[in-house]
Amino acid sequence: MALRWILAPLALFALAAPAAALTADQAACPAGRLSADFTDQLDRTLDGSGDKEQFAKVRAAIAAAVKACIADGTITAADAPALATYTLGKVGSARAGELLGVRGIPVAVIEQTLDIGEGRANPDRKGLSDEDWVALTIAFRDNGFDPDLLTDSDRGLIDGYAALTTLYWMGKARFGL
Repeated sequence: MALRWILAPLALFALAAPAAALTADQAACPAGRLSADFTDQLDRTLDGSGDKEQFAKVRAAIAAAVKACIADGTITAADAPALATYTLGKVGSARAGELLGVRGIPVAVIEQTLDIGEGRANPDRKGLSDEDWVALTIAFRDNGFDPDLLTDSDRGLIDGYAALTTLYWMGKARFGL
């Protein structure tokens, strides 16, 4: 999988318990502070054309956005690690979902099969198992999508989407959003 390496560094963004519940505006602060070129950086990470160095740039951009929110008093330093994770999950899963849609890969089938997304279990994922891929293959076929058309890049994007979506929804629950 082209993006397998992206999943291990997610542990660096541990979902530590926040010092206090955050408002929606506080939780949204870092995403609103990301630079205009962040989407391009994220795309290179998600589509497999980037590498570990590219992912480090994505992490650094999120860290800078979180620091800006701390500096202006929007959030506290105690919230930074969990908020960085939440922000990565929020912007990453949204963008990965868009890229999957552009490729014609049914996101709803992925969410239902893997039990991720709003109102679902959102199990902690460090990568998709063989069993997950078998279930996805069956679900794709059952829903009229040919899984044999998936490229390695597509599989990496699906893997990343699953991990990032879980981070986002775990973060929402942690912050009470």
